[in-house]
This record gives sequence, structure tokens and C-alpha cells, in this order.
Amino acid sequence: MELGLKGKIKQTYEELQKIRSGNISGPVALGGKRDVSLVEYLSAQYPAGCDKEGIFDVNHLYGELGINPNKMTVSQLIDLDQDSRWLVPEIFRDAIRKGIRTSPFYNSLVAVSESVSQPQVNMPFLELSDAEPKDTAEGETISKGSISYGNKTTEIFKQAIGVSISYEAIQYTSINLLTIFIQDVGVKLGHKLNNEAVDVLINGDQPSGSEAAATIGVSTLIPPGLTYRDLVYAWIRASRLGRRYDHIVTSERGANRLLNLDEFKQKQAGTPISSMVLNETLPSQSQVFVSGRLTQNQYILLDPRYALVQLTSAPLNVEGDKIISKQIQEAYASITTGFGVIFRDARVIVDDSLDVAVNDFPIWMAPTI
Repeated sequence: MELGLKGKIKQTYEELQKIRSGNISGPVALGGKRDVSLVEYLSAQYPAGCDKEGIFDVNHLYGELGINPNKMTVSQLIDLDQDSRWLVPEIFRDAIRKGIRTSPFYNSLVAVSESVSQPQVNMPFLELSDAEPKDTAEGETISKGSISYGNKTTEIFKQAIGVSISYEAIQYTSINLLTIFIQDVGVKLGHKLNNEAVDVLINGDQPSGSEAAATIGVSTLIPPGLTYRDLVYAWIRASRLGRRYDHIVTSERGANRLLNLDEFKQKQAGTPISSMVLNETLPSQSQVFVSGRLTQNQYILLDPRYALVQLTSAPLNVEGDKIISKQIQEAYASITTGFGVIFRDARVIVDDSLDVAVNDFPIWMAPTI
């Protein structure tokens, strides 16, 4: 089945770049999305080439262009014709994008990802008054509270990385094999975004520190260091705030200590994890992530539904350049993105070097029920 793709690759590349920069809208099927991959774009433009799940089969593209990615090298693709060579940045971009999305964990910590128009974002927030429901007799005036609106400025930055590919690698390595190594560029970029997300979880998104996480200690009435009892203490408070701290970010040493607690190794030990607390269940299982941004004593407990939003003003962009004098091809990947705090009480830091009797939950995390 011929879809008429031959001779349209440069045009497709240029349209994709305009969509990503926000200069034009993509097909209706993309729903206004800007971080669009080649396959997503072709799925919207050529539904006849899609499988039962609506995903474009890239083999249609390769077949019409006469490309065998298992045998053809990048050099051969560049020399194939003036149009098909525009596939190279898209192939590299998809490989980097895969690396960003598969290995790092920051996307497991955010509630939603939003596209924004500029690196400085006026982010709204709502504050609810302390009004509580009350018994109201017939004809009696209903007590009411209020919701106040405000905004804060959240700044995001460009994250970028480059890689040099020798002529020999381009000439002698197949497209499929080379893209495996290109994925590592995305992995490194993704780990940088991990650090950015954890930094915002710790310090908040405001230079003043007004959105920083609360830090509490642990009980000193039992053996020193983190225990299951300290986690339950935080989980109970979270449930009273309408939060669910079922994600934990800690250091390598902290993860080793945490995952070796009997309650994590054997669910029947200690308090049953499935017990009910104020109509909220304690986490039946916690997802644990390791970050070098934390000390060995720190554990961030968070509710990913309400903790962070990812703000992206420029999605992943891949550009290339050739330096003939050094006989290398360079590829640069950049993304302008960052993270903002949604609700400050959607995470807390437990520090097992501190005494909870002195370092307890702050007033602004007092329960409402």
C-alpha cells in the first residue's frame, strides 16, 4: 500500500518544527499537542497506515523510501536523496525522547504536564477559607466560606546536551544500532530533569522558599533511624489532609534502609498496611525512587496527584551540525521545561537525624478533620 510519503519528508520535518515551536497547529487528531513525534504526526495524517490501535507503522515509511534500518547506516541515509536525509534528526529525536521517557522517574512525580508560552509562568493558586460544614435548620442562613485567587511566578530553564558522532560511526553503524546509543543522550537529559523535580520538591519553586517542603523528624523512643512507625505517622497526617503519600524519594543509602524494613519485606509484619485511616487506606505499596539530591537521612513522601506540575515552553528539539575539519557530526538536544508546586502540603520530608518532638508538622499542615 503506497501512502505517497516519498518526497514529503522535508515538508513533514518543517511542519513538525512549526508545531513544536507553537507557530502552527497540528492536525485535529493531535489535540493541540506540541511535543509531537514523527510517528504521532504520521498517525494523524495517514490513518490508512495505522494498526488497530491507531499507531502508524513506520515500516510503511521505510518501505516507500527504500530504507532498511537494520542494515542501512546513517551515512547511507544522508546520501540516499535530498529529501529522505531529513529523517535523520527525527530518528535521533525519537531515540532521545525514548531515553528521556523510559529511564528517568520525574514523570512519575508530576500530576500533569502543561505547555506554556514563555519561560516565566504566572501560575495560579487557590486558597480555601477555614469555613466548615455546620448543622443548618430549616430557613436558617447557610454558613459560607470563600475561595481566594492569587498567582505566583514560576521560572523554568532550558536543559541541553550535545553529542559528537564520528564519521566512522555514521558510516559503519546501522541506524537501529546507533539509535540505541543515542538513547543514552535522552537518559542523561532525563536524569537532569529528575534533579530539577527533586530540587523543587525540597525547596519549592519560589526564591523566597515560601513553597519549600515541611521537614519533620522521627520518634526517638524507639531505636534510632527511620522505622515503619515514622512512615505511619506521616501517612495518617496525610490522610487527614486529603493526601496520599504513596511515593517516596530518598538517597541510595536511604532506599537501602527503607526497603530492608521488615514491613516492606514482609507485609504481615507490624500494622497491616491495608488498615483504614479516616476513610483513606494507608498505601498498600509505595513506589521508591533514588536521587542524589537528598542526604542519607532524608525521605520525601509525596502525593503525585497534587505535588508538582511540569511546565514546558519548548518541547524536545534536536539539531545537528557537521564539523568537516574534525570529521564529526554533532547532535544537540534541548528542552525548556521545569516544575511548579501545586499544593505545598502534598509532600513532606522525613529526616531521621531529627527528633519529631522538636521537628513536627508545621501549623500550615494542621489537619482540617
